[in-house]
Amino acid sequence: MHSEYVDSFSSDLARTRADLLSEYFNCQREMASGEYRKVVGSGLEEGDRSTMYHFDQMTLFKLASFKKQLDQIDRALNMIKSGDYGICSCCHSEIGVARLRSVPFAVHCRDCQEQLDRQVREKTGKTAC
Repeated sequence: MHSEYVDSFSSDLARTRADLLSEYFNCQREMASGEYRKVVGSGLEEGDRSTMYHFDQMTLFKLASFKKQLDQIDRALNMIKSGDYGICSCCHSEIGVARLRSVPFAVHCRDCQEQLDRQVREKTGKTAC
């Protein structure tokens, strides 16, 4: 892969990582502060408890999603450092620039990813993601 693409992807990934980290820590602070619990009040009727439970679940889901994205970005940045970025981990062919623009942390070329998705669907009836 040409170095101008790798440099561009590297800076884009680093910027995205910084933004995600900021959102991740903001989400953690928001949950730890308990601000939403103060809004609910001290009555804690059944509906209030349900609201707090759902808010906690949504926040935990967001944190897990941020963590997954950060892990994918870190993996891609490490692959850039090692020189393996843009190489499919299955067939070892080059991953297309268009695919990397859409999914900059992709580790499979489009054909291999489609094959993996098909295998998952056949096995579980669900998609890979």
